[in-house]
This record gives sequence, C-alpha cells and structure tokens, in this order.
Amino acid sequence: EHGRLELDASVGRYLPAYAGRNITLRQLLQHQSGLPNPVDTPVDGDDVQSFYRETGTAIVDAQRARGFCAGAVKRAPGGKFEYNNCNYQVLGAVLEAVTGKQYGSLVAKRIAQALGIKTLREAADGALGGGADVTGYSGGKLYPAINIATAGAAGALVGSANDLATFDQALMNGRLVSAKSRATLWAGNPKLGYEGLGVWSFPALLKGCAKPVNLIERRGDFGGTQARNIIAPDLNRALIVFVNDDAIDFGEIWQGKGLSYDLLASAFCQAAR
Repeated sequence: EHGRLELDASVGRYLPAYAGRNITLRQLLQHQSGLPNPVDTPVDGDDVQSFYRETGTAIVDAQRARGFCAGAVKRAPGGKFEYNNCNYQVLGAVLEAVTGKQYGSLVAKRIAQALGIKTLREAADGALGGGADVTGYSGGKLYPAINIATAGAAGALVGSANDLATFDQALMNGRLVSAKSRATLWAGNPKLGYEGLGVWSFPALLKGCAKPVNLIERRGDFGGTQARNIIAPDLNRALIVFVNDDAIDFGEIWQGKGLSYDLLASAFCQAAR
C-alpha cells in the first residue's frame, strides 16, 4: 500500500540470507518458495514436529529466516503449491527488516489499534496452553502441548471471532487497504487451485443463491483447533467458525456438500432470500 515492498522482487533484496535464490515475495505468499518445511522436522512420541516445541530467541521470525528456513531448498521456486509456515515467517522477517518493527508490533499498531479491537495478539513464547485461550483436541483426545509462538507470522495470532469479523469488515470496506490493493490480494490463480495472496479466492454455486457467490477463504488448523474465515465481499458478509477439535471435517466447498458448504448456503443464501 505504501510502495515499500514489491511483490515480484527477490527476497534477497530485503534479507541477505536469500541473496541469489530468486524467491519472490509473491511466491512466499502463494507457497511456491520450495523452502525447507517445518512439517519435515523429526517428530516425538506425541507425533509433534520438533519445530513446534522449541522456545527462546531462535523461534522469532528474524531468527527462523536466518536459521531453519534458510536451509537447503526442497525444490526450485515457482513450482507447485506446498503449504509451508517458513514462507510467512520469512515474510515476517522481511517486514521487520523494512520497518524496523517486529511482526507482532506491526499487527498491534496497524490492525488492532487502527480498528479498535482488543483481543488480537501474537501468542507469547511458552505461554500456558501454548498461548491460546482454548484447549485443543484431536478426535476428542487432548492435543499434545505445543508452543504456538513457534509459528510466528505464519500462525501465532490469536483473538476472538468478533474481532475477526471486525477485521473482515475493515478489509471489505477499505479501512485497511485500497480497492486496488484488495483486488491484488484476492486475485485467485486457477493454476494454483485459486490461491490468492494468503487466501483461496473462487466463485461457488451455493444452494439457495441464484448465481455463484465470490468467496475469499482463509482456513487453518493448529494445536488441535481449526478456523474457517470465509468472506463474500459482494454480499458484505463473512462466516467465521472456530472449533477446538482438529478431527472435525468441514469438507470442500467446491464439492457442493459438507459442513462448510451447508453453513455458507445458510449464511449467504437463505438469509438473503
């Protein structure tokens, strides 16, 4: 928005550890970097990757970007989509290098304070329950303890559904970025399964709606919790669901069935009739 970063610039322009790698900010945002992936780190007896149980200064974005995430690449950049938390931790390090402020501080000032929301924060390192306000489960069994702060800019933000709704409305109504920037953010690439910049962006024909509805979907699961944040910008509506069991099956919207599909049809179509 301020012209301080270029989506198609090499990460090496901002972080010396990536000089010569030809990975762009856009490829990080769309999970095409080929960087080493935390899911490939050794697992312990609880089947948790070692990456997510670390604590201390080594887990902050700037250190991850110079450490684990700067390791040998898995493949050349620009190839297939592979979700990878390193991508966003490197982006967090880029933001810090350009602004001089850590990711959590930027979120607090540019988003939480700007929108007057109180619960949004970055999970504290080693906090009780991993830094979240809920207890996570997997198929009804307590999820093993992890340190949510290890995800940094990739997944360490916590907050309430109400405050997430305020964030969604601010995106839709131009309080955070311009319409031009939002269009760039939400441009789904069919070659990548309609991946935009950090979101899935696609039209869906929902039961009860006369025509396809353009959807912006952000999903995630971490520490036994799942989130679905789905925006219908043309309807000025958003559906937000948090559950604290990672075994709950939301289904895929494009298949025309499943929990997400049914909830969307109810929220976006039946309510509009």
